[in-house]
Amino acid sequence: EIPTSVTKENAERRTEDAPEEKIGEEKPEVSYPTDSTVTKEFSGDTPVYSKTFCDWRSHEGTDFKAEKGSAVKSITSGVVADVYEDPSYGTTVVMSHDGGFTAYYSGLEKNVPVKKGAKLKNGDEIGKIGEVPCEAAEGQSHLHLAINKEGKFIDPLLILDKEN
Repeated sequence: EIPTSVTKENAERRTEDAPEEKIGEEKPEVSYPTDSTVTKEFSGDTPVYSKTFCDWRSHEGTDFKAEKGSAVKSITSGVVADVYEDPSYGTTVVMSHDGGFTAYYSGLEKNVPVKKGAKLKNGDEIGKIGEVPCEAAEGQSHLHLAINKEGKFIDPLLILDKEN
């Protein structure tokens, strides 16, 4: 059995190292990319069940409810770093955002209206909801949003809820 004092120290250490404390110094205007309803949470290192693959795996993004064909918008201003087709996550737009993080907007329709190098403002349209092939069995259309900060994927709600 682990002594309570060790557990408490570890909890305090985790709190001190929490990503919330490390999210950028700047405070860009932030908004949700679609509906704010979360259909599948970020799991980090904790495996969650995948209905598509019938196994347990980490979920390094947050899924937001969105009707097929509805608009997906930039969560802050930034620059489009890449646009590509991912066999698992579908059409993906990668943005380098103000605030020092990179966002991956996945599950978009194939013909997105943005190109690599485009400068976007908070709320500009990135694309429309399509499909996320690796999450097809989840049963509802959605945006898969993943955010990388300082080389590590973090819960997108740490960014989105910081200003909202």
